[in-house]
Amino acid sequence: MNRIENDVTKLASAIIKSGKRLVCLQGDLGAGKTTLMQEICRQKGVCDDVVSPTFSIVNVYDDGKIYHMDLYRIDDVSELDDIDFDGIIHDGEFVFVEWADRYAHLFPDDALWIKLGIDDDGARYALLPKELVV
Repeated sequence: MNRIENDVTKLASAIIKSGKRLVCLQGDLGAGKTTLMQEICRQKGVCDDVVSPTFSIVNVYDDGKIYHMDLYRIDDVSELDDIDFDGIIHDGEFVFVEWADRYAHLFPDDALWIKLGIDDDGARYALLPKELVV
């Protein structure tokens, strides 16, 4: 894994350019997962307000081209059927999943995993797989 200081603009651009359609985001509350999603959507030309899907579980942008999912409130794997989890992760053009690590075993091997964090001094960072060039 490579560690970078969280330059959200460069990170979003690298994710878009990676060609990966399924991106799994890990990180504690406040680490910047939704902020990163806002920047990705901005760069993709989404005009809608991009907000955390913590309560809605799934937000859809750009006429169904971008799915933004949050698994924080999913307590049991059976609840994923209610949101068509399998359909979304296999058919969505771009799928971003916050708290994906809660159900990591359900994601295909080709998913892009990014961990966001906050240092003790409040600085944000991202841990990226080696194949993601920022």
